[in-house]
Amino acid sequence: MQRLLSILVLCVGIVLPIDAQFDAGQIAGYVRDASEAVVTGATVTLTNDGNGQQRRTVTNSNGYYVVPNLPVGTYTAAAESAGFKKTIQSGIVLDSAARLSVDLVLTVGAVTESVEVKGNAAQLQTESAQVGRVVDTRQIQDMTLNAAILFI
Repeated sequence: MQRLLSILVLCVGIVLPIDAQFDAGQIAGYVRDASEAVVTGATVTLTNDGNGQQRRTVTNSNGYYVVPNLPVGTYTAAAESAGFKKTIQSGIVLDSAARLSVDLVLTVGAVTESVEVKGNAAQLQTESAQVGRVVDTRQIQDMTLNAAILFI
């Protein structure tokens, strides 16, 4: 009976999905003003362009923000603080297990004004030496065929 229970627990452990390691990433960075001084207490909003889901955070005393466990996708980052124009950066592509560094620069002005930066953010993982790779459907299909040939 004990052995049967051990085998059952092992099988359940193998079947359960490992959630956070494969389908999520992290975006972090600094919010600074035009003179490169950090902006504390700035609100940073990350919006998933695919589904409109938003995650908000506030910069710490070093002007640093971090948003972990973000689903894979393309994001738009917005930063705002009193006395500064809102800054928007779009086209941030977050891949599986990636840790992107996205720094945002605020310029002095009315809160109703905004500065929008379009284009891709630098895809650098400065937080970790971890190397990841996105595998597409075709590669998986080819792998399956190669494995089947080995057993024939």
